Amino acid sequence: MQPSDRGKTRQLAAQIAILFLERRDNDTQHFTDINNAALDEYYHAHLDFDASSDSCRRLDSILDKLTHLFESRKRPRLRAHEAIHLVLFVDSIWDDYTRSWESRLVDAQDEFSRELAEAGRTKGDPAPKEAWLHYGVWARSNSDRRDSIRRRHQFYAQRMRKYVGNLTPKDSQRAFGPVEREIIYWRDNKRCDVCGAEVSWGEVEIHHVEPYSRGGRTELENGKLVHRHCHPRGRPSEVG
Repeated sequence: MQPSDRGKTRQLAAQIAILFLERRDNDTQHFTDINNAALDEYYHAHLDFDASSDSCRRLDSILDKLTHLFESRKRPRLRAHEAIHLVLFVDSIWDDYTRSWESRLVDAQDEFSRELAEAGRTKGDPAPKEAWLHYGVWARSNSDRRDSIRRRHQFYAQRMRKYVGNLTPKDSQRAFGPVEREIIYWRDNKRCDVCGAEVSWGEVEIHHVEPYSRGGRTELENGKLVHRHCHPRGRPSEVG
């Protein structure tokens, strides 16, 4: 490994850590800038950084798991932005689902990389493919700024949820899991399906359009974002 490679690796590690820790310590939907100025600012603001904290141990466990899953497969090296979103995606499914996803994760990432590569070939077309519009362009334009990262991650999580396939919750199928809640939150533009007002992450609930009690499935297509106090429990949604 060349010195320049080591520098890029250290920078990527710092970027992943900052995004991960900021989301863990503040808000699941929180993204932050990860350019050089932001890295320096974070470092000076956290001189008392505790590498033995629960969040740091969690990040270590996720990175160890990803290393184990990916190092045994012959595949191209992940690009920096893909590595970032992969870590954040795995964090969102780490606690609440059985580990059946482990056997499918590498293939899912390969499917995403393939889709993105194919979409890149259409970037000059009058109607570029969706992966270029919602991910590829944001990996080129201000790629280390929070809004670009948020836009990419929204698309990445949706696609990886599709490619990984069925995630099996550890508890009842009645509740939408964290990854589904996050996808629906962004898919519905943070707007309540009942009152139309913006929903803060702390107020998020997901309503079964076809009620669970009547056989409605806990799937993305049957979920709508609502405020906790707007949740129309037990009856089909009257809006949307």
